[in-house]
Amino acid sequence: MLNKAEKQEIEIIVSNILKKKVFFYCSLAVLIFGGSMYGIYLEIRKIIIEKVVEQFNEPKIQEILQEVASNEAKNIIENRLNPEISRSNRLITENRSQLESEIREVKKETEYFRDYLEGKKLSFSKEFDTLKEQVDFLKQRNMLTSLADEAISSGSSRAFEELKKIQVARELENAKSSELSRIYNFYAVMTRIEGVSIAATDPNGTRAVDKEISTDVLLNDLVNHSDWQIRAKAAELLKDRKEEGVSDLLLDAAKNDPRLDVRKIAHKSFAILNGIKSPDVFDVECTIELLQKKKDVPQSNQK
Repeated sequence: MLNKAEKQEIEIIVSNILKKKVFFYCSLAVLIFGGSMYGIYLEIRKIIIEKVVEQFNEPKIQEILQEVASNEAKNIIENRLNPEISRSNRLITENRSQLESEIREVKKETEYFRDYLEGKKLSFSKEFDTLKEQVDFLKQRNMLTSLADEAISSGSSRAFEELKKIQVARELENAKSSELSRIYNFYAVMTRIEGVSIAATDPNGTRAVDKEISTDVLLNDLVNHSDWQIRAKAAELLKDRKEEGVSDLLLDAAKNDPRLDVRKIAHKSFAILNGIKSPDVFDVECTIELLQKKKDVPQSNQK
């Protein structure tokens, strides 16, 4: 059976034929038989359409139409679609080969760049390590100098002790020794209390100066006075005071006073008071060891 679209197409074809071929006969029929020309046209059109549709519905005609449609579709596939499909496949193959080639090139370049970066990274790492070592070296060297400067200029016992205890690289051991020697040499020949004098007034109102001051007042100044110059002068004046406790307090000041000037003078007075000649301005342990050896020697041998 014909579908609706096919019937509409047949009607259009028949209408066109009627308009062109049968107009003359319709006019003639009007003249002979009378009636409306348009009515005759519609009646003829209806009859023709029914006949055409009837013929198209016959099995033979349907087979012919299906065969024609099948052949036409095959021709369209062979003549139009297949070439396009082949062309598309060819382009896909060519593009895929080109793309694979480009991918290989990109991989090579990526590997080369990766190797290049790894090489640069290794190189930079070595340079950075070297630079870091140099920076650390300079920082530690500057620290040694800074501590020695502080110990000399400010008389800082803390800076001196820190310099003695600090751990340095083997390459800086000589630098550390040089800075310590700089401190020792400075304090061995320099004094910053020249001209300093102490005055005190006893409970009776009597004024005393330097050597006139009692031992108890000097010991109190040595231990408690906030002015380091007063502490240092008191340590100097105690070098010949043999009262009990003087030696111990001088030794404590030589070890623990926050000012190196006081430590130096207290150490010197301690050594003089005990009859020891110390080889170093700050080496209290060496002086104590010499004093112990002196005590171990019989009095007859010391003469």
